Amino acid sequence: MSSRIRSIYPVLALAAVAAAAAPAASPVVIQAPTFSTEGRTETIEVVFDRPSHGAVELEVYTFHYPLRPDLALEEDTWAHERQMRYMEDIEAGRRTAPDPDPADPRLAAILAASSVERFPMTGDDHRTFRTAWKATHGRVFFRVRTGGRTLEAVESARVHCAHIDSRSVEKLKEALQRLGFPLAREHGEMADRLIHDVRSVFTTGHSFRHMLVHHEVGLGEFETLLGELEGAIAARRWPATREIAERLEREIAEREGAFLEVQVASQGDRLRLTLEDRIKGFDFAAHPDTAILLKRGPAISPERSHTALMNSGAHSTGGSGHDPAEHQAMMGFDREELVRGAVELARANGGFEVSRNQLGSEPRSWTLVALYGEGQQYYLTRAIELPAMP
Repeated sequence: MSSRIRSIYPVLALAAVAAAAAPAASPVVIQAPTFSTEGRTETIEVVFDRPSHGAVELEVYTFHYPLRPDLALEEDTWAHERQMRYMEDIEAGRRTAPDPDPADPRLAAILAASSVERFPMTGDDHRTFRTAWKATHGRVFFRVRTGGRTLEAVESARVHCAHIDSRSVEKLKEALQRLGFPLAREHGEMADRLIHDVRSVFTTGHSFRHMLVHHEVGLGEFETLLGELEGAIAARRWPATREIAERLEREIAEREGAFLEVQVASQGDRLRLTLEDRIKGFDFAAHPDTAILLKRGPAISPERSHTALMNSGAHSTGGSGHDPAEHQAMMGFDREELVRGAVELARANGGFEVSRNQLGSEPRSWTLVALYGEGQQYYLTRAIELPAMP
């Protein structure tokens, strides 16, 4: 574990108060990683300057910095490669990571905008307490709670993702699919609402736009096309809206290829698929939670999408720009719908395989569905063409 011993925060107490009652224990050291990777289990240790006999909890604040770029630490806004060099320099001792200042008013705003979890800590000498913590992606702050109050000491870690996060790409595809319904029917009021969803998904939080900028891929024509689509909808130029929406879908397909490559090969009567994470090098086949499936037609059927849309009254589904809980909920997905009618592939030799007999004599156009990451919290889809029989 990459870690550092933190600076000591002295306990200040007036003599009169000390005479009346023993002061509450105050941590003098929080030992935590400076950096971690999502899903890794870290040991967080707190050492008190005097015995503590009450319950001790670790408070973990997760700050989703893309939701609040106005509060984000400067190093968290850097591009991916620069962040990796920064991490390597600190871990090699070539530079020192700054400590959070409890007196900094910006820190209070960051903590207020963070989601909070509490973990019980255990110890055997009433001074040193530990707990296991599974790292979650984002900027994380650690504090200690004991005696009914949260103590001032605070430390921070930057948790990098273990793999690509394609959820924002998928949400953008789904938003465009929903928008296609009013565009085809030339329903102006519904189109006005749903184009807002497309814009929101493209720009809010850990969005497709954030991914492109963070990894220096380039936005291509997407922002220009999105602006043209908004203008065409406002002007009710329906043929133009449909043509621009198709161009946006092609732009997404081209850009997402910078993050993930899917290879399909024919080996006798079997098909073999491999997935390459071009950014993080995540090994899909090695992770026990990965499931790779093939299904006929689109990942989410237009009929079900349209039915859900009509039942919702076509209200905007864009999440809050600041609420982490709402944003995470927006990133959720209907697992049952994704795997409906799909054929799951078997792991084999560092990839995934399936017999052609399992697929039947259907068309060669299929949709790949991947469920991956810890507890299959992430997903991605890709339209693929199966190779012809040799």
